[in-house]
Order: sequence, then C-alpha cells, then structure tokens
Amino acid sequence: MNIDHFIPNKSIFGKDLFCLDKGGDIYIWYSVGGGANYIKLKRNVNLELLSELIGFYFGDGNTNSGIRSFRISNCEPSVLIYCLNILYKMGISKETLKCQVIFSTPKNILENKIINRFTNYWSRILHLKKVQIVSVTRSNSKTESLKYGSARIFLDNCSFVETLVNGVLPNFLNSIKNPKRKEDQIILNGFLRGLAAAEGSVSLTKKYSLSRISLSFDPHSDEINLYRKILSNIGVEPGGKKGNELFIYGINNFKLFNNIDLFKMHNTRKEKFNKGYKNHKFS
Repeated sequence: MNIDHFIPNKSIFGKDLFCLDKGGDIYIWYSVGGGANYIKLKRNVNLELLSELIGFYFGDGNTNSGIRSFRISNCEPSVLIYCLNILYKMGISKETLKCQVIFSTPKNILENKIINRFTNYWSRILHLKKVQIVSVTRSNSKTESLKYGSARIFLDNCSFVETLVNGVLPNFLNSIKNPKRKEDQIILNGFLRGLAAAEGSVSLTKKYSLSRISLSFDPHSDEINLYRKILSNIGVEPGGKKGNELFIYGINNFKLFNNIDLFKMHNTRKEKFNKGYKNHKFS
C-alpha cells in the first residue's frame, strides 16, 4: 500500500501536513516553531505488516490524541523484535529509536548491577546500542516477577505519530469493522495478530490441550464491543467476560485462530497455543 494515502491533511493541532515524494521515499512534515519536524518513510509499505504493527500499538501503545511520541512496550522480546523489523522496513532508522526499561520491585532503589544487567540484556536482545537504553526505572510492586523487566521503545517524532496514529489507525479501524475487500481482510487478520501479541492469553487444561483464549480490554472504553465485532468478522464467536478479559472457547474458534496464525508475533504464546491445539482431541 502507499502510505501517503493515509496522511491526514492537518495535524490534531490544526497545522497543515506536507508530503514530498522522492523516488520511493516520502518526507512528511509540518511546521514547528519556525522549523520542520519531518519523518522519512518508504512510500510503499507491506499492508499485512503495517496492520500487525497497528494492532499491537492499539493494544499496547498510547493512542491518546495529544501524544507526540510513538511508543510500544512489552516484556516479550520476540514481539518487540518483530515490531522493530516492521519499523525498519518502513524506513525508520535504528539510530532514531530509544528504549526505557521498567522493572517492578518492592525495593526503593535499583542497584547499579541490576541496572547494568537490564541495559546489557535489552541492548543485546534488541540490537540497540547501550546509549540508546536511556533509563531503567522502578515500578513499585510487592514482588519481582520478571527477571529483565519490560522494555518501552519510543520514537520522538510528531510527524510519524500524525501519520500512524491519526492517519492509518482510524482508517484501519473503519476497514476491520466492516470488511468488504480482500485488503480489508488482510488488515483485519493482521490487526488481530497484533492485538493478540499485546493483549492475548492462552490457557491450557491439565492435559495440556487448549482451554480458552482471552483478550484483555480497557473496561472504561468501548473496546469490548470492538473486539466482539472484529472477531465476528472472521467467524469467531466470543464467550463471556470477566473483569477486563473477553474469553473465547471451542475448537471451531481455535481452528479459525490457527488458520490466521493468531500468535505469530509472540513466540511464547505461539508455542503454548500450538501445543494446546495439537493436544486438543478435536483438532
């Protein structure tokens, strides 16, 4: 797809957005304090990959209208690596990215050896320079459940946020709510894979067969109705909800998830799903 098709005419603050096409690359910018905050992207972007990134961002990122930075967070390295590779294919330079590490702990102060452990780990896993790991911060918790915490990757570029969050995202949401073309179905499947990487969960029985799949949602929003709608658009019939989780049961639903490779982006959940699906007596 041509990403310039989705660039909004104006920013959320009413500033005109401009786009310059130069031999397969596009420059997107708007005036900021007498200068220009621009982003250089590939004009042609893989539709499936972009929809996966958008689905993950919708589930795990910040979609508030006033944000000025593109941020994605997770504790699963495979998901972040997958998203980084999409950004690189879009033309984002690795050097423009930064990373924060968040560690949940009851301790009041993080020791230097712990900070170094996190910095070394995420730098190596994400193939970023250590200077790009800009901070390791503490999140108050009664326990330390994750050895290396979670990583937040961010790109401080307003033009990129305008393009993806205020341009691509609302267009993709319209497509998956009422898919009519084959392109809409590609977007829908990719969006669901991204959403499952951010908010999905796999539960197995005592015999290690699939018990249920769940998707977490914001209970203070209309997300649950969106989830029900887009799931029904691929033939999945979701069950009930509890707290902030929507549950999906049944082999027919599991088969549909298997067909679209729902947990493609998340290695740990994909392995668990495949194991449970293989052991399911009706699969």
